[in-house]
Amino acid sequence: MTERLSALERAVLDLLLSREEDGYEALREQLTTAEVIARRMTGAGFFTDLGVSQDAPRAPSSVGNPLGHGKAHEQDVFADIEGMEHGAGFVLWLEDGQISTLEGFSYADAWPEEVTAFDVRWEKVNRVADS
Repeated sequence: MTERLSALERAVLDLLLSREEDGYEALREQLTTAEVIARRMTGAGFFTDLGVSQDAPRAPSSVGNPLGHGKAHEQDVFADIEGMEHGAGFVLWLEDGQISTLEGFSYADAWPEEVTAFDVRWEKVNRVADS
């Protein structure tokens, strides 16, 4: 039996893919067919490997890879998670224009064994100036 996305994973993906930019519609369509292939917990976060229909449209390379963690936008998806003082960030990896892996990571805390309460939001990215 295929695993489902967790409530946190679904909320993160929905928000991350809500941008009205070129290629995001294709990613949102892919998400409607997404299935969890594997989930690996690291102690400081997780990697969730996703499979999508090969018939789903592919996003153009202009979308970027990965999505998140300050790679292309001034704001990214962050979460306050019960039991974590410093919250969590997320990166969505693409492979050939298709959703591949959602990565979640803590900033300083151990990842809780179970995530039951959280708040997902956009937050301004703090970039370090180039030297």
